[in-house]
Amino acid sequence: MTDDYERLLGRGLAKIKDSNPSGRFEMPVPDVETHGQRTIVRNFSQIADKFRRDTQHLLKFFQKELATSGTIENGQAVFLGNITSSLITRKLADYANEFVFCKECGQPDTKMVQEGKSEILSCWACGAKRQIRNLK
Repeated sequence: MTDDYERLLGRGLAKIKDSNPSGRFEMPVPDVETHGQRTIVRNFSQIADKFRRDTQHLLKFFQKELATSGTIENGQAVFLGNITSSLITRKLADYANEFVFCKECGQPDTKMVQEGKSEILSCWACGAKRQIRNLK
């Protein structure tokens, strides 16, 4: 009887560990390509989808942070200037920390909502809310 219980308990705990939310999110890696004075992030739309954010919001963040202009063409972001892959990766991490991850529980289960004139980051996991900067 005890062996049966231990075996079932082990199976149950293994399943719980597999569904642990803290280990399920992986930061997307930008696929960056430079052509002369243009930098292209080829998987820009996939990154925005992974973050569950609008591509225009992500684009505005990059434009402000990189101090350059950019457009979205066929799911790819095209920025004016020769921007290194490492800088794009760092700025992507900055975006995630500011606009994706909850400051209270650290989970990526958040959504941006408009409350009056303020933008709020609302966490589905813990219920926390905090004001975020408006990129408009």
